[in-house]
Amino acid sequence: MDRTVTSDLGVSVDGTATGDLGVSVDLMVTMCFGGGEIMFGRLVVVGVLAVALCVSVAAPVSADEGSGEIIVKRLFGIRDVTFGGRLFNDWMEWTSFDCEMEDAFGEDAFVGATEFRSARIHMKGDIHDHLRFFVDYDFAGGDATLKDAYAEVHGIPAVGNVRVGHIREPFTLEGLTSNKYVTFMESALPAAFNPWRNNGFMLHNTAIDGRMTWAAGAFRDVDKYGQGSGADEMSYTARLTGTPVWQDGGRTMIHVGGSVSLRHPDGGSVRYKAAPENHMAPILIDTGNTGTESVTQLGVEVAAVMGSIYLQGEYVQVGVDLSPMVEPDSLDLREARDVAEEAAFTGYYVQASWMLTGEHRPFKAGCVAGVKPATTFMDDGWGALELAVRYSNLDLSDPEACIDPEHGHDSARQLTDMTIGLNWYMGANSRVMLNYVMSDLEDVGTSATFMTRFQIVF
Repeated sequence: MDRTVTSDLGVSVDGTATGDLGVSVDLMVTMCFGGGEIMFGRLVVVGVLAVALCVSVAAPVSADEGSGEIIVKRLFGIRDVTFGGRLFNDWMEWTSFDCEMEDAFGEDAFVGATEFRSARIHMKGDIHDHLRFFVDYDFAGGDATLKDAYAEVHGIPAVGNVRVGHIREPFTLEGLTSNKYVTFMESALPAAFNPWRNNGFMLHNTAIDGRMTWAAGAFRDVDKYGQGSGADEMSYTARLTGTPVWQDGGRTMIHVGGSVSLRHPDGGSVRYKAAPENHMAPILIDTGNTGTESVTQLGVEVAAVMGSIYLQGEYVQVGVDLSPMVEPDSLDLREARDVAEEAAFTGYYVQASWMLTGEHRPFKAGCVAGVKPATTFMDDGWGALELAVRYSNLDLSDPEACIDPEHGHDSARQLTDMTIGLNWYMGANSRVMLNYVMSDLEDVGTSATFMTRFQIVF
């Protein structure tokens, strides 16, 4: 198909690619920015368009049939420069909610909604044989939010790879799974504990033909633009995984792993909160700010592929150290709290999915990869279908979470979700997702939502 990218500035880049639908498509991207509050986002887009103009006149352009990314063999001395992105449009309607839920959160909290969950553009390339870079921005919500932005030296003897920049911390299987490949529209409830991306340094490598992976790094908490300041201490996160069973090219596989994170929260406090597994739903449980100088997070993960059946589960435990926050002469407070030294929170989930059309869920280097449909819609078939179910729980009900009982947060409870999903993979780069999420908030009530996602990766 002929791919044409057009902007309001009159810049266009023509390339040739094989699309999911096998028909001619003109892709028009128009981005408008107003005011000075997202000037940086404007500069990013103008920069991408400028590079695209150079590409169109100075370098051959091809396309990766698997990922849909545009590849430039050489640009400004950088080899294999790749441009790509993703677009997720989500829709949600509440199908039911108890009166108690409406009383607790207000009637405006339970209304239908739609959003662009992701609208990302990325660029990556090789500076030379052992140095590469990756830059990824998300424009969903009207702002330019930094996702991955790093440089990496790879192939170092006895070490492997060194990555520096704004990167994912190596914590849990879901925490390292790209949202392009997730089975459900949103991560399970224990994702409330994930540190996600921060600025840092990380070493990572594989062993035993990729069947064992390890990663460890030091990180500093930053905002969504990758900015942070102050005398905050570093946090340290590591993950180790193994694949004891790998047969038939991964159609039979068992994966196990563990993660640990030793954290020193920004500002001397930590807060955990969660909505149901629905990004447009209200926050239902919340610890409030809990004063602490250190937090220990532990995660255990397991996954298995048995032909077209896929199983996955994780358990996360968080210990919040409260002892430094208790003054020796605060006798009344010590008696009220019974001198508790740690608050504990936990979360877990189990999920199963079945590829109704016979494909299997691939794994690569200790992480979930994308499903490759055997056929493509309107080309040589109907694509692939996947049926999935997940049960998850998040427990934030430890009564010791708040130091002063008079300022305890009344929504520090347990939340349990059951999600049923159906995924239609129209091709390697497009998918329609349907999720039905049933939530049970401890001591309050239940609710349910139906959600749809239209996903394109290019």
